[in-house]
This record gives sequence, C-alpha cells and structure tokens, in this order.
Amino acid sequence: MNELSGTGGNVQGFEDHPDLNTDEPWVRQALARSRRERRRARLRSRGAKAGCAALALVVAAGAALWMRETTPQAGTPQAGTTTAAGSAGTTTTSATPVTTVDDWRRVDPADPFAGTPATTWADGAAGVTAPQAAPVGPYSAEEVAAAYERTRQVLITARLDRKVLVDHDVEPLLALFAPDVRQDVRADLTTPNAVSHATRAAREFALLPVEPKVTGSMAARLDEDGLLTVGTDYLVAYAFAFEDDDRVVNPMDVVVVTRMKADYTTVSGPDYAQGSQGTWPRRMEGYTYSMACGKAREGFIAPYYSERDTGFDAPATSAPPHERYFDQGMSVSLDEGRQCV
Repeated sequence: MNELSGTGGNVQGFEDHPDLNTDEPWVRQALARSRRERRRARLRSRGAKAGCAALALVVAAGAALWMRETTPQAGTPQAGTTTAAGSAGTTTTSATPVTTVDDWRRVDPADPFAGTPATTWADGAAGVTAPQAAPVGPYSAEEVAAAYERTRQVLITARLDRKVLVDHDVEPLLALFAPDVRQDVRADLTTPNAVSHATRAAREFALLPVEPKVTGSMAARLDEDGLLTVGTDYLVAYAFAFEDDDRVVNPMDVVVVTRMKADYTTVSGPDYAQGSQGTWPRRMEGYTYSMACGKAREGFIAPYYSERDTGFDAPATSAPPHERYFDQGMSVSLDEGRQCV
C-alpha cells in the first residue's frame, strides 16, 4: 500500500483510475472514505508498533535504556533497552554509585540532590519549559504554542504528577492523548516499556517530600507526514526516602535519574477520524540510572540501595563517573556500566 505524502498529499493508487475521474457525488464520497481509511491504517500501523513490546530490553545494573515509537491513525546506576512504535526504547545502566569513602553517609533527606549534578536543576514543573512559539510550516505561532502547552502537560503528568508517579493512576495521562491511541498506551503501561510513557515509583519505596529535579528542552518541527510534532529531551531526578541504613552511603543510593527523548505529534483536521484527533506519543528513547534492577524489569523505579547487601563495604577507589547520565549532551545509547541481567 502506498503511503500519503503529508497530511494533504495526493494518494497515488486506484483513486487515479480514469473511471473515477468524475464529479459524481458518490465518487467524491468514496474517494474521501478511501483516503481517510488509508490514513487511519497508516496511523494505526504506527500505533500498533508503538504499543508493541520492546524490540530489545537490556537492563543494566545501574542504568536502563529504552526506545519506542507510535503512529496516529487517520479520520532506565543500571541500564536496559526497550523499543516499540510510538516510543523508541529505554536502557538501564548501573555503576557502583559510591565514589570514595569520604562520601559515606553524606545524604541529607532535606537536600538529597546535594552532591549530584541535579542539584542545580529546576524544581518539578518549573523545569518543563517551552521556547517562544514561532510558525512551523503551515502551522501558526498560536498553533505551535498550543502544541507546546499540550506537550508540557503530558510531560508534567507523566513524570511528575503524584497520581501517576505514586498512586499509579494512569487515567490523567491517558486523557491527554487522542482516543485512538489510549488503548495502546494503556497496554504499554502494563509492560517493562511503561517507563517510556510514564514514571512510576515501586509501591514498596516512598519518595522523599521534595520535588523531583528537572532539566531539558523541547522544539517543534514537521514530521514526515507534515504533522506538527514536538520533540522533547528531559532528565528528571527522583529522591527516595531512607532510614539509617548501612546501605545508603551517598546520594546516588537514593536518587534515581531518568532521561527520555520523546516526540509528540498533533493530529487534527478533516483528513483524520475524530478519534485520532489530538496528541499522539511517537518515537521515544531514553534510560534510567542508579535504580534497582528488579523493579526496573517490571517498569518501575526504586532506589539503588534496596538491592545492596546490608554488609556492603564501600570501595576506596573511584567508581566510573556518573555525571554523564546527567548530561543532556550525551547520547542516550549508553552502554557502560554493569548490565541488569
């Protein structure tokens, strides 16, 4: 089946047959239905890919990588990798969080990010910012601004809303997507790929009463079909509660970092079915760092210390630097550190 060229491109196929070159009302209606169905089939195909299980799930002992991708319909110190349509994938990679013996037990519950690169990031939703909107292709600055705001709300809900993060109530997130893609996203949220759509803390571990730290960026562009798409790249650091535990020896024992590069496409206009109108999550890739492998395999985040033996002896030598996992300039395809197996 040939694909459309943009949202309003001409379909090359049986519609161009000479016998259909007429202004008869039934012909116009049939052609319109055909175009809608082909757009729907194409978007559904992408959505199916996005909803599919990860093509590759590599969980590392410290950081996790993942990747996925979806298409609208017409009318993870551990590391791992996941891929699907609509999102691109995730990786979890783990490196021993301890740096030196001098860092032992220097974790302040009131300031858990101190000593990590995230300490200078913005608090919570204040870190999810959009640039000044400008026209993109046929879309006006006002339409681009609206797309930025829709995307911003998706990111805040998916990564920061305590209903999703703590209570595991995904309905507020699903409500922000086009009806036709909600079922696919809901299905993904029951798999290890869940982190590509939303971050959820394992129920066994409480988060500290501090806002996660956030940094990142977003930018609008046209996708291959001429649809308005907002590309995002955000890092979020979460701090977990802890007691006077011998396993907690530095901030990276309680701080979990996630990074997600995700595209969100706006589908609108008469060429698309009503159920496809709205925001679609598309290609996604990222990683989770310094988390517990076991919970990462289930699609949740949990503190690194939870999988360390109580009798752990911190090494006197430096561990691989973890700063790279806080660096937006680094590739998401990190392959260093121990893998969660």
